[in-house]
Amino acid sequence: MPFEQIFFILRFCLDDNTPAVLNASIKAIRNLFFYLVDETCLDNLLGFGLGITQPIIAVDNSETEDDNTVNDQQLAETNLVKCLARTDILNRIRYIINTVCPSMETIVYCLEILMRMARDSDFIVKLIVNCESLLENIVKNFVPAVFRLDNLDSAYGCPLQHAVKLVRILCSRSKEISERFVNRYKIMDSLMAYLSNEALSTNSNGLKLQIETLHLWCVITHYGFGFSMFKDLETVLWRMLDFHVHNTNVQPTTSYVIQGHVAALLNLLTEAVKQNYNMSTFIPLLNNIALNKWTTQFSLLEEFTCGKLQIITAFTRYLSQLFQSKYPSTPVELIEKSIMQMLDSKGFEVVTNNIKVGSNLLSHVETVKSGSNLKSVEAASWKAPDHIIPTIHTCSCLPFLNIFSECIVNCVDYQIKLNFLKHKNINKYLKQINKTQSYNLVDNWFTRLESQLIINVLKIAVAVQKDLDTALFYEIAVKCLSIFNPEQKESIQSILTNIVFSPQFYPCEARLQNLDINENNDLLRQALDNLDTIFHVYSNVLNLKMEPSTNLSVELCKGNVMPVDWIYSPIILLYSNQQQNKSDLSEEQQIFIVTNCLRWIYIYEMYFPALAKLINPTDRFCRIACTFLGSDTLFLNSEVHSLLETCLKHILASNEKNINFSKPIQGLNNFQDFYTQLLEQYQGVSYGDILFGNFILLPLIQRHDVKYRKILWSEYAGIVQIFNVAPEQLLCPVELFLNPPETDVSLLNCYRKAMVSGTIRKHSVFYKIADHHVQAFMNRKNVKKD
Repeated sequence: MPFEQIFFILRFCLDDNTPAVLNASIKAIRNLFFYLVDETCLDNLLGFGLGITQPIIAVDNSETEDDNTVNDQQLAETNLVKCLARTDILNRIRYIINTVCPSMETIVYCLEILMRMARDSDFIVKLIVNCESLLENIVKNFVPAVFRLDNLDSAYGCPLQHAVKLVRILCSRSKEISERFVNRYKIMDSLMAYLSNEALSTNSNGLKLQIETLHLWCVITHYGFGFSMFKDLETVLWRMLDFHVHNTNVQPTTSYVIQGHVAALLNLLTEAVKQNYNMSTFIPLLNNIALNKWTTQFSLLEEFTCGKLQIITAFTRYLSQLFQSKYPSTPVELIEKSIMQMLDSKGFEVVTNNIKVGSNLLSHVETVKSGSNLKSVEAASWKAPDHIIPTIHTCSCLPFLNIFSECIVNCVDYQIKLNFLKHKNINKYLKQINKTQSYNLVDNWFTRLESQLIINVLKIAVAVQKDLDTALFYEIAVKCLSIFNPEQKESIQSILTNIVFSPQFYPCEARLQNLDINENNDLLRQALDNLDTIFHVYSNVLNLKMEPSTNLSVELCKGNVMPVDWIYSPIILLYSNQQQNKSDLSEEQQIFIVTNCLRWIYIYEMYFPALAKLINPTDRFCRIACTFLGSDTLFLNSEVHSLLETCLKHILASNEKNINFSKPIQGLNNFQDFYTQLLEQYQGVSYGDILFGNFILLPLIQRHDVKYRKILWSEYAGIVQIFNVAPEQLLCPVELFLNPPETDVSLLNCYRKAMVSGTIRKHSVFYKIADHHVQAFMNRKNVKKD
């Protein structure tokens, strides 16, 4: 039965106030909407300091109201959460909480349904926030400032970790919502009560509540609230830190809950450093005792699990923030000595021994896909170890390595940066990343950790490039541009500026190989002289300007910033705009964009032929052919014309035999339609241009489908009359058009008819092709008669 059908049955049952029916139906709805694996994985990242940014898991993230233009059934088939909201679920949950007053189990299920809705669209979040007295009563009953811990029969009046988490998810959505919880619902009073209550620290559930409380405080602090509470709770926080520094170890024997508690506290203090709070009370503990103890313990590790690296990861994040914020009195040399000790240690060797195990990009797993009407972050994978994606697998070091690499970026010490990149385990992983032809799980939420690790590696490489063989890092930079997400736009610009478009970073062999060519090639030299201009063209076309945002929630389905074939993006954009009749650029602007795009394609083909070949040659041909369709006159510009010709020659020189118009072509529904467009454009505006003619000719090679030859010689026979390319002007061998002999009788009749009528120019290659195939056919017939 489809989910939407199950939903309607369950939603109907939920209107029954009988405790057993109510609990069963709310649990079933919770199981339908709330993916426990996803939530657990998202929560697990919080301890590493990587989970404060939350995903918006919406089919359509907009503030568009439900206009009731579709019925319930139709809405359920397209957007199940929106349909849930239409069934008055918020008022029903409010009634259950305020009037029915069910068991704790039922309350938890209600809160989890609200959590999933809070992760949905702006429209749904607005409904939750504006539902009269819903959040106020949740805070009053389940996040109370005054509470009892001995009332086990009822959830009311007891602080619930689930309720605190719901508040955190909602606060992550915007500063305005955080302000509402701080000023209207007085949430800080409750947080202060939970952290001050020592009884909560004596059991696992109490610690979990404090952990969630610290995570929520981090979110509120991010938006600039809650600083007064730092002063009020400074003694409490210091006692917590002092206890952990002296009693909690970075060892596999330390429980996950204790690890999480220390990590949450460290992440809060890191946020305080970030916000320039006076940390003088905590600095001696952190920079002296904790630094020596925890980094030494890490260095001696002989085994690890991912979750047991929370303390050292959160502490490393704190050190990284000290460097980044240039915090006063930071003992830089002492900290860097400890980082070097970690990097050179047995512990680092053990933790990073097999980075590939935790790599989403290098994996071959498939996630459990969400439906089109109900999205998820797709953390589950049936066939993977632990049944979750690799990045947060038990044996994954990616969360730790992400933060550690960030710390290396912010270090001052040059040797630390160099040693990190040359570490055998890091180097092995980078070679695996470079060797892989295509990456897996690129759009997965948790791959963000790995993409940020690669960004950090590239930033480090830029800092120490003079002592590196840059070939590996250049190839990784180019190949990995397509895995970065919109929140990493600033880093993408940095990579383009400092690596991709920087001749100083080009591998030595590429520079030496093209040295003589550069000196004798005005076209290439001019292209290299305009790299800054080329960068700005790509930056504008790919919309790499970062739009500042303080919100901690990010859309899940935005996709990545740069396509795999990004180098052709300016040409494709002009072509797309032309097809949709929405081009508002002047001819001068179009020439400027296309010229710089072709300059880069030319440099790319010359300096990095191995990278250029990663894109299918048929795709490459079609991309540059779009230049003729982006405008009626673009190709007539002398530099555009010269660059186009040079790029086509490069494609044909070593890849002609691999061009195949019968296979799917990225971005094209149908090559035949595209080829028809080219023929119509040639017939209308080509002026018999020789280069344009060579583009028209390529699909007519004998090994390609005969239908392309038949289209030109029958439907577009007018082209035959104006075609002006002589055999010696071909950019590929004429033999490709002559062998094997043509056998299609209808096409042979077209050849003969054109020759008899005299409509073919006798100097053109068309005449040679037609004459050759007609003569070959007549010879075959004569042989048969004999």
